[in-house]
Amino acid sequence: MGYCFNKMNTKVLKFDIDKDIDRIRFNHYVMRRENLNRIKNEFPKNQFSLTVSTVMKDLSLSHGKAQRMISEFEKLGIIKSISKASCARGYSIYEYITNDDWKYDKDSGIEHDIGYDIAKDSNCNIDETDSGNVIEVKSGMDIDNSKKENTKRELNKENIYGVVVDYLNKKTNKNFKATTQKTKSFINARLKEGFCEKDFYNVIDIKVSQWMYTDMQKFLRPETLFSNKFEGYLNEVVIKSEETSEIWDIKFDF
Repeated sequence: MGYCFNKMNTKVLKFDIDKDIDRIRFNHYVMRRENLNRIKNEFPKNQFSLTVSTVMKDLSLSHGKAQRMISEFEKLGIIKSISKASCARGYSIYEYITNDDWKYDKDSGIEHDIGYDIAKDSNCNIDETDSGNVIEVKSGMDIDNSKKENTKRELNKENIYGVVVDYLNKKTNKNFKATTQKTKSFINARLKEGFCEKDFYNVIDIKVSQWMYTDMQKFLRPETLFSNKFEGYLNEVVIKSEETSEIWDIKFDF
C-alpha cells in the first residue's frame, strides 16, 4: 500500500490562515482531485476534472462563489484551464501548477512550461470509499475502463439533478425533491437536447425575476421551468429589481 502526492504551489503559503480560509480549503480540494486523478491515470500528470456543481456540493459554496474561486485560482496561476466543459462532456479539465512547472521569461514577460518529471507508479490504483474523503491506494487493481466511464456519467447526471433542484429551492424557498422521477425526466430531456447545467440556472434566474411574488409564482416548479418551453425561457430577459425601483425613484419639490 502506498500514497502518491504532488507538490503544493508556493503561492498558497502566502494565504492568511484566518482571512483566506476559503482559498486554503479550495487549494486542498483541487490538490486532492489532482492526486486522485493522477493515481487513477485518467488524465496526464498534474491534470484533474472539475465542475462548478461538484465544487458547490463538496465545499458547500454558492454557485457564484464556486465560479469565483475557480476564476481566482486561474488568475493566481495555481490552476490552468486545459479544456472547458461541453454538453457532450460535463466537466472541465484543469492543471495544477507547481512552481517547478513554470519558468518566467524576463525578455517576453511570459511563463513557460518546462515540463519536469514526476515519478509515477504505474501499478497505483485507488479504492474509493467516497468522492470526498481520504483514499487508500492499492497496487495491482484491474479497473475496467468502460465500466468506469459509465459510472462517471451516471454520477454526473445524479449530481446535476441535485444541484439544479437545490438551486431552484434556494431561489423560490420551496422544497422540491431531486429524486422525483418526473423531475429527472424533464432534466434528462433538456440534457439530450444539448442544454448544459448553466442553462438550468439561467432559466431559473430569468423566471424567478419575472414570476416571484406574482400570480405566476405557483409555476416556479420543475415541470414548468424544464418543460419543452425551456429554450424560449432561456432566451428571455432577467428583470432586475434595481431597474424597477429606479422608475419610481422620483423626487418632488414641495
